[in-house]
Amino acid sequence: MKKWKQFVLGVVFTAFVVSLAIGEVYAQSPDLNQWVGKWFNGKSTTKGISFGDSKFSNIRKVDNFFLKIWNWDSTAEKLKFDVYTFDKGEQKWNVGTHTFHFLAGTDIKFLCWLQEPEENSLTVLAVVIDGKLKNDVLHVAKMTTLGGVLLDAGDSDETAGSFTVSGQMTDRSRVPVPENVILH
Repeated sequence: MKKWKQFVLGVVFTAFVVSLAIGEVYAQSPDLNQWVGKWFNGKSTTKGISFGDSKFSNIRKVDNFFLKIWNWDSTAEKLKFDVYTFDKGEQKWNVGTHTFHFLAGTDIKFLCWLQEPEENSLTVLAVVIDGKLKNDVLHVAKMTTLGGVLLDAGDSDETAGSFTVSGQMTDRSRVPVPENVILH
């Protein structure tokens, strides 16, 4: 467990130093308000290893999701968004609220990161969001990751892995999430 804590501290410290260095170069953040209300249709792929029941197991999991950006805080340089996934077994939508931290870029193409530390787990992800304008209006966009790491020291098993995320901006009419499930 000691090596796991050292690794986590190393990841957090590296992300902090990189954000400070790039923050000095890009002192003024762009206006990302045009992204508010935009939906993405995407998929995440997780690959890793889990240790439980006294044995190691390989993990490979692919999930589809819908993501809605619902707030840009220009002072804190954060994009708030909700992620919606459908659980086929339970036949219900699951939703979680998350935050992208702006790192560098322009109004149309930017680098951001997500870090979600919890008591016994850590998720870190770097994302590029790249949009295209048509008649000065955001028309299409894609989201791709530069990489992500997932660490989880659960009660019954420990998991470590990497994950990738990709997605395309989509029109709300193509999103099957019911109105009564949408948080923001």
